[in-house]
Amino acid sequence: MDVLVVGGGFAATAVMQRLLSAESTLRGAWIWAGAGASELSSGAFEAPTLDGSLPAASRSQLAAFAKVVGWSLTPKNARVATLGGLLREVSARDTAVLDLAPLNAAKVGVVNLGSRWECSAEWLVASYNESAWAKSQSLEFVVLQGEQWLSAEERGLPALLLALRLQQPDHPVTASLNAACAEAGCSAALLPPCVGDSPGAWQAFAERVRLPVGQTLSEVGGLAGLRFERARDELSATAKGLGWDVYSVRLERLTPQAGGFEARFSDGRTLACRAVVLCTGGIAGGGIVMNEEGGQLAPSFEYASAGVGQPLLAWQSVQRFQVASESGFDVSVGGVRGLEAVGFGEGIAAQPGVFIAGDCIADQPRLGLVAALSGVRAAERVLAFLGGGVTR
Repeated sequence: MDVLVVGGGFAATAVMQRLLSAESTLRGAWIWAGAGASELSSGAFEAPTLDGSLPAASRSQLAAFAKVVGWSLTPKNARVATLGGLLREVSARDTAVLDLAPLNAAKVGVVNLGSRWECSAEWLVASYNESAWAKSQSLEFVVLQGEQWLSAEERGLPALLLALRLQQPDHPVTASLNAACAEAGCSAALLPPCVGDSPGAWQAFAERVRLPVGQTLSEVGGLAGLRFERARDELSATAKGLGWDVYSVRLERLTPQAGGFEARFSDGRTLACRAVVLCTGGIAGGGIVMNEEGGQLAPSFEYASAGVGQPLLAWQSVQRFQVASESGFDVSVGGVRGLEAVGFGEGIAAQPGVFIAGDCIADQPRLGLVAALSGVRAAERVLAFLGGGVTR
């Protein structure tokens, strides 16, 4: 087998999108198990590296990945609304999140669906209207009463089940939203995060609304994370159709061998490959765990030596993050930036063919777009290392 990709988050999905788009004969396996930090996304993405210094090829590949997972990358930063009443500037967004930046001198209807808001719609409208940025853009937010658009049963449904209802083409919410916006003179509508369980489902809903419509950022573990999962699963189905193996297992051990590596999985099976891309995640995603013996942060899998005194991978940790109590680690000294220092040294391996991407890289900001960009770059290195395969 040519390559093993480990992980199910932004980085691994970016790796797979690039490898599958290369139109080569390369074949391999993609494995992941459990929910990672990527599935906790709010729908907003920051990336300090998205500037003029980013090579055009990398920007193009990142844009291709964004299209697959339903993100919007624009030349100028977007402005999005939070569930806490703030209007944030972000580098990129889930396409289901309303971009307020183009809406100069507009009236925006904030749809009141009752308990779907963490705060009341009236409080959110007051908070948004007090924003210095909203005032500079002459934006006005008003409440649109929409609770009556839901049935008594729907008002008590969990977010996912309500999303499945609202995105149905014959649900009255679409016509009611169009009529309410027209009556109030609104040129855009802002919904709570309760529509669209996939990028395609949201797009179909938005097309039935006759004006710009979108949602606030999602809560942790909400629909934005689910939309990413759905997009990733569609990509995995494409990979299977092209002859790739896709497993729901964890990597337990990686061992160098002649011509590549042997990977052992949590279900007991093993796989030989010429190259491996590790996108195992950081602390939030479970890719960095506590070593019970020494109380240190360590990778979630074992790796053998490439030779005498030559660890296969360079692991970087810090002594101050030893266990402070039964509740976890003492981060009072180093803070979040200190935790970001933990991980593998990017591109540092005793044997060629190991590539690292995402939150398991040491000294890299734990940001979604940064992880995705590192995945694109890792895929390019894999293609170069394996010769790109033979074009189909």
